[in-house]
Amino acid sequence: MSSLCFTDANTGYAVGNYGTILKTTNGGNVFVEENGLPRTSFRLFPNPAGRKVAIANNLKWSGETSVTLYEISGKQLMHFQYRNRQVFEMDVNSLSNGLYMLRIQTPEAVESKKLLIQH
Repeated sequence: MSSLCFTDANTGYAVGNYGTILKTTNGGNVFVEENGLPRTSFRLFPNPAGRKVAIANNLKWSGETSVTLYEISGKQLMHFQYRNRQVFEMDVNSLSNGLYMLRIQTPEAVESKKLLIQH
C-alpha cells in the first residue's frame, strides 16, 4: 500500500500498486477490495525516466495499443500506435524535466499514467 486516506472516523481507503484500492467502513479493522475498479494493465519503467521509458503490458495484451503523451497542461506532445508487443519503448530524451501524462488505450480500456522526466 502506498497511501491511506480516511473520509470520516470509519470510512477509509488504501491504495497501492497495479490499481489496488481497498476500502474500510469500520475504522480500519477490515479492508475489502473495491469492486468494479479495473486493475491496471500497463506499467511504466523506469519512472522517473531519463532517456527512455518502457510501457509493459501486465495482461499479455496482443492487440492494438495507442499511447499518447501529454504535458501536464493537456497539450499533446507524442502519439504512437503499436500492435502485438508486450513491451514498447519511447524515447523521451528530448523532453524537459517535469511531470507528464500518458494515455494508454486498447479497444477494451483506457489508462492514464503519470510520468516524471529527470535527466
